[in-house]
Amino acid sequence: MEDDTSIVNVSTLPGYPSGIGFVGKPVKVNRSIFEMILKTGLVPVVSSIALDQDAQLYNVNADQMAAACAWGALCDALVYLTDVPGVRDESGEVLGRMDKADILSLRSHGIISGGMLPKTSSCLEAIDLGVGSVHIVPGADPDILIKFAQGTLTEGTKIHGKN
Repeated sequence: MEDDTSIVNVSTLPGYPSGIGFVGKPVKVNRSIFEMILKTGLVPVVSSIALDQDAQLYNVNADQMAAACAWGALCDALVYLTDVPGVRDESGEVLGRMDKADILSLRSHGIISGGMLPKTSSCLEAIDLGVGSVHIVPGADPDILIKFAQGTLTEGTKIHGKN
């Protein structure tokens, strides 16, 4: 990883539609910025608007930005607070745990669809970049982050790598 922050225009990437405007995807992270902020005890707050090397503004999917930031900050876990209880299986039940193979299988059967497609893609990106786990949890629960921090979380879906 280079110590640089870069955004790529997604319309230039294979599999993305052309002509969608200024939509970007983070491809590099300046880890030293995260280290500096975290050492001071502050919590970094990052917008999903980003600049490329030529100072062009790009809209970045917030889930992709979160995955890049979790990677950049060397996080063990990433938590997505959502308006859904987690990833559902074919019968509508929330899955407590899943891995890449589970996600790909549910996608191939059309069970993961809509807004959960990009969200699970960003989960897989985070896992591939070395984030230990990603949690998709219901953000309406006022105690959800406390439960996560205390290790008592039973809600939502944990997406894990090879553990």
